[in-house]
Amino acid sequence: ARARRAAEAQSATRANDDTDGDKIRALGQALRRLDVALLGAPWCEKCKQQKQLLAELLPTRWRQHYVDCGNASRCLTCARCATTPTWRVGGRRYPGVFDLNTLTELVGLQQIG
Repeated sequence: ARARRAAEAQSATRANDDTDGDKIRALGQALRRLDVALLGAPWCEKCKQQKQLLAELLPTRWRQHYVDCGNASRCLTCARCATTPTWRVGGRRYPGVFDLNTLTELVGLQQIG
């Protein structure tokens, strides 16, 4: 009985992980479809955290959606960005650090989790 309960619990955990994985993939697809961009700077710790999140959501394409405002040709003024990190979604800018649920709201998907 104990082994069966453990197997059921493990199966339920896998199902939740699969559901979360599906939601994360859907968020990544929405970010690509909306051509979302993260504007950040290499000296900014919060930008590094957000860049890691972007890389998790878009593992093979995150560089196409990241604007390094530390680069002289893409400075904050040139990118019309007041602060970093800033997410650009649908032409609007959203400064700050966001989690998966906040990004999900910004792109118009249902909450993750």
